[in-house]
Amino acid sequence: MSWLIGNDLDYDGAKEILPIRFPYFEFDTTWSRRRQRSSGGTGENRAPTSMETVQRMSPKSPRYIKSHLPFHLLPAEMRTGLKEPKIIYCARNPKDVCVSFYHHRVLTEGYEGSLDEFVDEFIGTLANCEQRTKAGQTPIIRF
Repeated sequence: MSWLIGNDLDYDGAKEILPIRFPYFEFDTTWSRRRQRSSGGTGENRAPTSMETVQRMSPKSPRYIKSHLPFHLLPAEMRTGLKEPKIIYCARNPKDVCVSFYHHRVLTEGYEGSLDEFVDEFIGTLANCEQRTKAGQTPIIRF
């Protein structure tokens, strides 16, 4: 929706596949190397990395890029004000995030546990992250 609004409701332009017109910045880090290799292609035939997709985007403004990165991990130029992109911050209800992530894992990774088991793992992982962050340690996320 934000892409359409920013592009004067250009429905023809919106027909371009979403990962090309609105790439997910750290997509490569969310898929295992095995999965990336099995998606086909090598050399010229391989799918571009998310960074390559972002770099190939038209310099025409505005450009849209999705990210799940927290603010402190965004490029330094953004944090220091050297570059001032417009940022749309979306927050979701953690219950919705958990159910959505459960279905994502079932569909993309073959997760076989029940939703109740997944909720327990999800809450346990979040608690671990919070404890490690408060202790000044790097959170470890295991899913």
